[in-house]
Amino acid sequence: MGVKESGAAARAAARASSQFQEEAPGFSSLVLYVPSVVCGFLAYWQFERKTWKDELIVLRARMLTEAPRDLFSLEDEPRPYENVSAAGVLQHDSSLFVGPRPKSLPGLGIQSGYLLITPIYDEARKCVAMVNRGWVPKSWKDDVEAISKVTGSSRVEVVGVVQPSEEPSQFMPENVPSEGVFHWLDIPSMTA
Repeated sequence: MGVKESGAAARAAARASSQFQEEAPGFSSLVLYVPSVVCGFLAYWQFERKTWKDELIVLRARMLTEAPRDLFSLEDEPRPYENVSAAGVLQHDSSLFVGPRPKSLPGLGIQSGYLLITPIYDEARKCVAMVNRGWVPKSWKDDVEAISKVTGSSRVEVVGVVQPSEEPSQFMPENVPSEGVFHWLDIPSMTA
């Protein structure tokens, strides 16, 4: 009788165990399935994003190897990061300073400065374009004569790429075009 009872108890335990196993996989499968689907979706999204970035890098590299087109003779709007050239006289008195922008200088540490944006004017075609001349020290902001001494007032040809407006972060202060205060590049308001 002891053997029969233990056999019956074993069968009952096996049935209870199999019932538990049949019910439990539904919940545990769901717990494991949802994160797996989310991770699979994120992996696919990252793959698409990498493919898009690779294509963008190839496009930009090709654009930079093309011969620069004359900005003032273009009939259509130039593409962002397209190689262009412009010839004319830099209008130093209308220069804009965007910043402040920090820059790490060897031996001097981090210095405060600005991006210098100067209009270039072509007298013959009556055209103007904005030229990002790069980072300049803070002291240049109050000394327009120092800026004009660097390049003078003669006719120059500038070769560069078309730079679109920047997207400000949520912490970036607003530009105040009426006062000539720019914290980020906003081409439409700078050219108004």
